[in-house]
Amino acid sequence: MSGPSLLLALTYLSLLVFTVGVVMRSIKYARAPMHLRWELYPVPHEKGKGDYGGSYFEELNWWSKQRETTLVGEIGAMLEEMLLIRSLWHRNRSQWYASFPFHGGIYLLFGFTLLLGLGAVAELAGAGKAAWFGWLESFTTLVGAIGLVSGTFGTLSLLWRRFSDQKLKASSSLSDYVNLIVILAVFLTAAFAWLSVDPSFSQLRGFLRSALTLSPAPQVAPAIVTEIVVAAIFLIYLPFTHMTHFVAKYFTYHQVRWDDTPNLNDPQMLARIQANLSRPVGWSAPHIQSGKTWAEAATEVK
Repeated sequence: MSGPSLLLALTYLSLLVFTVGVVMRSIKYARAPMHLRWELYPVPHEKGKGDYGGSYFEELNWWSKQRETTLVGEIGAMLEEMLLIRSLWHRNRSQWYASFPFHGGIYLLFGFTLLLGLGAVAELAGAGKAAWFGWLESFTTLVGAIGLVSGTFGTLSLLWRRFSDQKLKASSSLSDYVNLIVILAVFLTAAFAWLSVDPSFSQLRGFLRSALTLSPAPQVAPAIVTEIVVAAIFLIYLPFTHMTHFVAKYFTYHQVRWDDTPNLNDPQMLARIQANLSRPVGWSAPHIQSGKTWAEAATEVK
């Protein structure tokens, strides 16, 4: 098997591992035991009440009335947090200045990949010489360049803060540093390939074109090979780290922070509550003893 073919095989393998890994993580999160209710307001899905922090508990005889919720409000609040990192801006401004360009760089590179794929499809359709294709190519290059610069700056800033901020350093694990170093390698190798041999990303688009059509890969510069190999390793590595928080965030908000569904003799909810109460107590203290279920511990008369 030739070098380009091995590169294509590695690309397919990385995408397969990434997809399967993320799906399995999502299933694990979805099947997790029922959480303890937080009751934190405002809840964005409260139709007409989310803006000021209200809830259906304001209504007289609320249990007898139909709840009005809006998934649009919930998704909007999630996107605001994911794209702008709003809570960090309000609670830890200095960290936001590093985290925002880091995440922004990742989002821009995701958009860049989609644009690169669109350009590859356009070339396959014979539109490579059309006037609009030149605009698409220029826009793709602009998005990719900004993403690489922003992501590299953000990653270096986050690493510096973890080394220099004593509070952050004390709470950082080895995996936190490894994850950032791996991501930095992705940004740096891609930036080097862009600046040295592929200023318009044409070689990368050509490789993507062959990947999309399952056709033999073209010869690309060693810098492009390094860029693709590092990106593939990152995709294989990612599902086995806490970087899958991009999937967990939905469950954290939708099923934990904002879940205010009332227990009105719902058989499924009652079954999940009973399953939690049947779990063994895993710790002990003067007021509680291990070796019992939570139901026994909660109903024991002292």
